[in-house]
Amino acid sequence: MFRLLNVLFSERFFHAFLTSGDQLSRRELDQGGSTFWENIATAFSEDNVEFDALISPDDPVFEDIRASQTVAHSAAKLHKMWREVSGNFARAEAGSKKSGEHGDDFWEYCGGRADVFYLHQWCNHRGAGREFCSANIYSDDEDDSQKEGTSRAKKGNRKRRNSLQAEVLAALADSVGAIAAANETSEAQEATWKEQALLLHDKRISHRLSMLSDILKRTNSNILELKTHILEHEDDSDEDEFDAESLLAQERGKRQKLRDQILELECEVIANVNAEQVI
Repeated sequence: MFRLLNVLFSERFFHAFLTSGDQLSRRELDQGGSTFWENIATAFSEDNVEFDALISPDDPVFEDIRASQTVAHSAAKLHKMWREVSGNFARAEAGSKKSGEHGDDFWEYCGGRADVFYLHQWCNHRGAGREFCSANIYSDDEDDSQKEGTSRAKKGNRKRRNSLQAEVLAALADSVGAIAAANETSEAQEATWKEQALLLHDKRISHRLSMLSDILKRTNSNILELKTHILEHEDDSDEDEFDAESLLAQERGKRQKLRDQILELECEVIANVNAEQVI
């Protein structure tokens, strides 16, 4: 579940997730028509260090959690997993709002579920997505096992869905109005808008670079510890000793992938700088 949340909240999928990722019916999933969740399933099984790391690894709630462990799941399975955690998150969010407690106290409303608290952490980290994730919207043609048990609950979900749709339409209307106004501005104003968009993109890249750099530091530390261990036990013949050589090879492979991803992001930053100069 933790790896799934890492994928959904990643730079690659977060925007698409908020705009369309949760509006897919069970029928679409069964018929293989869910392009979004098929992409999620592919990314979920990727060997990608960005999906391996927890955003708050030092929190005791996530002790012994390993997001790097991957198991191949279908798009339908991952969608069902998301439904489950979002439903529990909606209840926790409702309890938190009712009591007026927020922040660190949110754990008290998670029912002991670390995945729900991790979703809360991701919403805080992103500064967005909390209302969407707590809406717990179901499509009208979901199968009976996923529909609410009473007509009142169905109406409640429908009202929340209509409310969210109204918000989306209002946001679209604002965007259209902004675009129309932008078309009437001067070329200088248009250039400023493009420059701001590039700056925002660079901030997101900077965040990813920082995260990957932190992972690289920990990986280098692990490599150093393993090399020290091997040197200290090179004369040992204990067959029960863990395979340090194999772990060292894995860490070195992970380090190379991290370096490649960091280099790719740095090249993207350089490309953005060149684009700014053109503007």
